[in-house]
Amino acid sequence: MPEISVIVPVYRVEAYLKEALNSLLFQTFQNFEAILVDDGSPDNCPQILDEYEKKDKRISVIHQKNQGVSVARNEGLKKATGKYIFFMDSDDTIAPDFFEQIYKITNKNPDIILLRPKEDQTPYDLIGCCQMWKMVIKKEIFEQYPDIRFPNGLQPCEDGIVSNELLCVCSNIAECHEAMYHYRQNENSSEHTLKTDKLSRDIPKWFQIIEEFYTNHQLFQIKKYQILSFIMHEPFYRYRHFDFSKNQRKQLYKVMKEFIKRNNLAPLADKHFSKSFRNFVKSKSFFTYDFKRQMNSLFKLLFKQH
Repeated sequence: MPEISVIVPVYRVEAYLKEALNSLLFQTFQNFEAILVDDGSPDNCPQILDEYEKKDKRISVIHQKNQGVSVARNEGLKKATGKYIFFMDSDDTIAPDFFEQIYKITNKNPDIILLRPKEDQTPYDLIGCCQMWKMVIKKEIFEQYPDIRFPNGLQPCEDGIVSNELLCVCSNIAECHEAMYHYRQNENSSEHTLKTDKLSRDIPKWFQIIEEFYTNHQLFQIKKYQILSFIMHEPFYRYRHFDFSKNQRKQLYKVMKEFIKRNNLAPLADKHFSKSFRNFVKSKSFFTYDFKRQMNSLFKLLFKQH
C-alpha cells in the first residue's frame, strides 16, 4: 500500500501539465501513487496523461466527461489506496523532497497535515478553511465521514467547504513547514473567469451545505469561531472584492447576516477578525453598510490619485 495518494484533476492545462507531472515523478520519496483524472479536457491533456501512465506504474489515469473539479476529485478519492491523501492542482509543481518532508510528519499519525509557513501563527480554530493543496489528509477521515466530499457544481469554494469540514472534525492536526508547493497564478482558472451572476447564486448554497454539516455533526456550539472565519474568508471576501450589482449585494448581505444572526455568531467577531469583517457583522442594515463601503472606496480612490 502506498503511503500517499496524490489526486490531480486535469482540465485545459496542456502548457503546464508535463512540468507538474515531472515534479511528481522525480520525488526523493517513492512510495506514492498518482491518480490523474482527465475531466474531459478538450486539448492534448488526455494523450499526455496516457503517455505518463505507460511509463510509470505509480500513475493511474481516469478519463471522464467534463463534470467539474469536484467530481474529478471525488472520483480520484474512490480509487485512492494510500494512507494519506493529497490533492494537487495540475498547473502547479512540488519540490523534489515534498513527499519526503510529508512522510516525516505522517510518522506521528496525524489526521491532517497543514502546509504552513513558519510565520503563520493563526490558531487552528481561526483558519476556517484553506485551499486543498495546503492539506494532507488521512484517508480514514474520508471513510469515517462519507459526507465530506467535494460539492458538485460549485466552484470556487468547493475546497473551502471541504477543508472547513475537515478542520472541524479533526483534532489531531500537525504542521509541515518544509514541504514546498509552487502555486501558479493561472488566468484561465475558475477564480479568474467567474461571473457574478453565478457566484451570487452559488454563495447561498455554500451556507446550506455548511449549515447542514454543522447541524448533522452538532458542531455549532464547539466550532463557532471556525464557521465565522469561513464566512470571512470565503463569502465575505467575494462580497467585498467582486463587482456585484446592487441587488446581488443586497441579496448576499441578507444571506450572510441572517446566517450569523440565526446561529448567534456576532459576539465572536473580536479583534482576531479583520476590521472590515467586524464592521460588516456590526452593521444594522444593508443600506448603511453599503453606503459606508462606497464612501470608503471613494476615499481610497481619491487618496490614490493624490
